[in-house]
This record gives sequence, C-alpha cells and structure tokens, in this order.
Amino acid sequence: MTHFVPKIVTAVFLSLLINAPFAIGEFLTREITGPRAYFPFKLMVGLWLHMALLVFLLIPIIQTSRDGSASKKPILLSIRLLILGILAWAWITLIIDQWPCFFLGGSGC
Repeated sequence: MTHFVPKIVTAVFLSLLINAPFAIGEFLTREITGPRAYFPFKLMVGLWLHMALLVFLLIPIIQTSRDGSASKKPILLSIRLLILGILAWAWITLIIDQWPCFFLGGSGC
C-alpha cells in the first residue's frame, strides 16, 4: 500500500504535463464571444483522467519489465497491455476528433 500514493502522484503529474499543450492551445485559440467563448473543462478533465489511468497502468508494466518478473505472469501482463492499448486508442481517437474544433479554433463544429 505504500507504493500506491507515489504511483497516483506520478500518474497525475505526467498526465498534466502531457495534456498541458492541448489546454494551452485551446485557451489561446478560443473566442472572446460566441459559441467557443467557454473553456471546455469537461473535455480537458476527460483527457486528463484518461491519460492518468493510462500512465497508472503503464507504471507496473515498466517496473516488472525492469526487474525481470514480467515472464512470471504473462497472462496478467497481456491483460494489462490489452487494457493499455484500448485506453491509448481511445485517447488518441478523442484527440483526433477534437483537433479541428477545439484545438485549432475551427468554427462550425
């Protein structure tokens, strides 16, 4: 249980660093008035939570591959990698979907 809190803190910090360019880009390209005048907090929180979960699941995979115990539990490693792949695919799909509307300042979305 003592290693749980550092993993959470690491996941939160790294996800903030990864998502910060998207939040900054959205803040800089939003309009002062009109339909895009409000910052999309739900989108940013969703991206942040997605990435935090992704990093949180990635930490044990990296640790087990470093100490060589990954070959002892291949089924658990396969399940973790599958979940990690699904989360990464969903995060990338969300970024691609929102890129023209929010991050590049496009109108009519």
